[in-house]
Amino acid sequence: MIALVTGATGMIGPALVNQLLKDTWEVRVLSRRPFNPNLFVDHVDCMFGDIRDINFLQTAMKGVDVAFHLAAKLHINNPSPKQSEEYHHINVDGALKVAQAAIKAKVKRLVHFSTIGVYGPSVAIEPYQETSSLNPQSLYALSKIRSEEGILKLFHGQKQSSAVILRLSAVYGPRLQGNYRTLVKALQRGLFWPVGNGENRRTMIYIDDMVRAAILAAEHPKAAGNIFNVTDGKIHTLNDVLNAIAFALGKTPPGFHLPGRPVQVFSSLTDHLSNALRLPVPGLRNLVDKMMEDVAVSGEKICNDLSFIPRYDLEHGWQAALCRQSKNAS
Repeated sequence: MIALVTGATGMIGPALVNQLLKDTWEVRVLSRRPFNPNLFVDHVDCMFGDIRDINFLQTAMKGVDVAFHLAAKLHINNPSPKQSEEYHHINVDGALKVAQAAIKAKVKRLVHFSTIGVYGPSVAIEPYQETSSLNPQSLYALSKIRSEEGILKLFHGQKQSSAVILRLSAVYGPRLQGNYRTLVKALQRGLFWPVGNGENRRTMIYIDDMVRAAILAAEHPKAAGNIFNVTDGKIHTLNDVLNAIAFALGKTPPGFHLPGRPVQVFSSLTDHLSNALRLPVPGLRNLVDKMMEDVAVSGEKICNDLSFIPRYDLEHGWQAALCRQSKNAS
């Protein structure tokens, strides 16, 4: 089997590529620029180009059995107008061109990676299902909705090719990026204080389980044409996450919580002052809101339909992530 992976050099890509190689797939990776070959455990076929170039994609798709589309412009706080345009060009136009090239090349299955961010913050006790209403709160999440809709429309009625949409919960592993990377560093230094009571919910998955779910979605006949939330099967609180990370670091969890509402007001004033003085906008309110956000999403469908069983709970997942991170650093 030949797999094509876009976005293979990001946080998730190397783990997916390496598991495919271990499973004896031949792997072709697409990248915009040269990268460290040590990312992968064995030889991969490298092709350099832009996913918005349909001619490049059609060449890259030749002979491919399954395409995994990871390449995307990720969430950015307070994106500039130029960055806002890039969300559509990369996450929507790019994704649709990948889908068009896959269909033309008769690729058996396209696995498209989306996000549970399409649901927005939880507003009810019951976790969101794949059929729940969508309420994106960012340009990133909105672009993912548009790409999902476009891909499913393109593959509708296709007999030789099918698509699967995976809405990923927060993925953590040794190649941490963004807010969780900052969080780990702050906890390591004892410089993190949660905002609010910490009982707001979180939905997560360890990267090795996420990769297993992606390969299962690529191979399972019941996955075709479906959307699946990918989670570790549990709903956690922010306190659960902080405790698991602190335990993995050998640190004491934060014992002091900052009051939510006053911190939100202070962060808003800070952002407004930065704007008034034409200083770089810190986006502090956005970070505070993200910390206090409630996100509860069910991963039951992929477990029931594809017999997916997560292997890592929160505690063991963070231990594995930070242990591997430490080994990679040394």
